Amino acid sequence: MKKDNYCKLLDNTLMYYSASLNVANKFGGPSIYFHQKALEWQQKDFLGERHLEYVYAMLASWGMHRMGKTGAKMPNYNDFKESILSVRKELVSWKDLSIEKIDRNAFDELLPHLQDVCFRINASKCDTKLVSSSKTLAHILPNLVCPMDREYTLTFFYGEKNLTKTKELKAFNYIMQKMWDFYHEPKTSIIKCEKNKAFCESLPKIFDNMIIAYKIENNNQK
Repeated sequence: MKKDNYCKLLDNTLMYYSASLNVANKFGGPSIYFHQKALEWQQKDFLGERHLEYVYAMLASWGMHRMGKTGAKMPNYNDFKESILSVRKELVSWKDLSIEKIDRNAFDELLPHLQDVCFRINASKCDTKLVSSSKTLAHILPNLVCPMDREYTLTFFYGEKNLTKTKELKAFNYIMQKMWDFYHEPKTSIIKCEKNKAFCESLPKIFDNMIIAYKIENNNQK
């Protein structure tokens, strides 16, 4: 575990929070458009057709599907949709939960169930599910789950981009626990959502932004 990275992020909350506000500029285009549309329809029609279609499109724009014989591949839309609707009851019950408001006991009780739902979502044809499913959940439960990726999240916490299926299960729990810890630190109370600013609409996405900002800065210093 790259504990030093987390400690440095926490110790420099204001600096990385400020840098995180401009992370969207690194991506742009469809990455922002479909992200915002997925969040918009999450509010308008939770788990409705438009909501799930935009989540599906967001995944493709966030690198979860590459044309050609190689690269990441997503399942067809109906399989993706059915896997999410199979856990609809759980998702609906968690819709209004927020990472900064849930207490530790409730969070610890919730986490194994959240992990189970995450890895039941069929958002990728790969054997490993952490990245695709966390990105999906981050657009279904945006105030509770952060998107996780290989380039930034896994290298930040683990120093490597690829984990085994068994390690992915533990990684989901660990990263979620660290995010809970982060938002229950007094110094992080300065962090605020900005609903009209891309990639800053929720605290979990801002946590992701700060990790991205941290990795960009530290990679540039090498």
